[in-house]
Amino acid sequence: MSTSSEGVLERGGTDAGVLVLAGSSGRIEHERVRLLAGHGMTALSIRWFGGAGQPSELCEVPLETFTRAIDPLLAQGVRRIGVLGTSKGAEAALLTAAHAPLRAGSAPPRPAESRRRTAHATWRNAVDAPSTPPRSPGLAVHAPR
Repeated sequence: MSTSSEGVLERGGTDAGVLVLAGSSGRIEHERVRLLAGHGMTALSIRWFGGAGQPSELCEVPLETFTRAIDPLLAQGVRRIGVLGTSKGAEAALLTAAHAPLRAGSAPPRPAESRRRTAHATWRNAVDAPSTPPRSPGLAVHAPR
């Protein structure tokens, strides 16, 4: 495992990799990285605000912060890349997947069963949430040429 004050990277042994983003805590997700690496994925978690040369708070963080963070995964030989985020990190993961030139995938966590089933956003004014959350197709959606 490679650790610094700005992030942690652990090799998993396959060609799959995941960029892991914490929420508004700003912490580096050591445990999630370890868990994903234990399942064969190379995982990287970064500090994306509050560090040297970064926004001091969770406001107007450039998306390039996340697209640049994919480079260390590629340098490790990763060929399939996903982005996993929790809370505000899930927002960053989805935005990265939508805007990254290499089209990294994202998989926001499923809501806890105890939470009310409603949406924070709607599509074409549909306010009814599905009775069963859709299954994630998986993280690995990018394969460099």
